Amino acid sequence: EAPIQQWFTDILKSAEEPPARRLIDTYRRVIFAGDLNYRLTIPDRDAFDWLFDPSNPTSLLSKYDELTQQIQAEASFTGFIEPPISFPPTYKFDPGTTQYDTSKKRRVPSWTDRILFSPDGIAPYEYNYIPSVTTSDHRVVYAKFTVMIE
Repeated sequence: EAPIQQWFTDILKSAEEPPARRLIDTYRRVIFAGDLNYRLTIPDRDAFDWLFDPSNPTSLLSKYDELTQQIQAEASFTGFIEPPISFPPTYKFDPGTTQYDTSKKRRVPSWTDRILFSPDGIAPYEYNYIPSVTTSDHRVVYAKFTVMIE
């Protein structure tokens, strides 16, 4: 594998130091996007339904989101930041619908699809999801950035 492929493999296995930091140190401007699979630490769907406030869809992020907690503690994705989230959880939906998981598992909705970036020379100006694309159990997440070129 080429070095960049190995670093991405390392990051996907474990987003701890040194791979994430090495990626930023080598390439300076990095945007990392995907299904990072971090979940809310709410014990069950009933608790989510009780806690979730549709008028403030991100109210659960700071207290219950694993990725937010990991980044704040500098335990994962060291050196990366995420644009502010202002949209509701993007996983787990019943495919083809706008309903969160109604299967027997009733998974807790979460923000599993994320976009992180290295802040040096990159400025996000939009971070959102596309609720109308319902072909998957995830919703499409996108970000727009201004990137300084030297």
